Amino acid sequence: MNLDLVLHICEPDAITELSTQKVHFENWECSNGLSLMLVKANIFKSIKGSIPECTKATDYLTAMDGQFIKSGKQMASTLMEKLSSMKHHGLKGVRDHIMRMRDLVTQLKELEIDISESFL
Repeated sequence: MNLDLVLHICEPDAITELSTQKVHFENWECSNGLSLMLVKANIFKSIKGSIPECTKATDYLTAMDGQFIKSGKQMASTLMEKLSSMKHHGLKGVRDHIMRMRDLVTQLKELEIDISESFL
């Protein structure tokens, strides 16, 4: 069915009577329509209203992605707050507590926030 053809191949030039790419263009156009319909059918209605209408699946996905851009500073602040306020309550093992702390540190490093060893 080549549903993802539209995501891997750029839109071909419009076909003319002399065009030899008619089959390629029709496959791309079919893939675009099916992909767009599939994406629209599987997102929440509350999200649909905030995304502008698009005729291409790639444009629609780009517009949808723009609605969910994360703020790196906000994420780093949240992670630092979680890390600094973590306490071991004894409900789970020490190993689990350490693994959760390491996970937070790894997420901070991905955001290019350096954590000194004295903090840990």
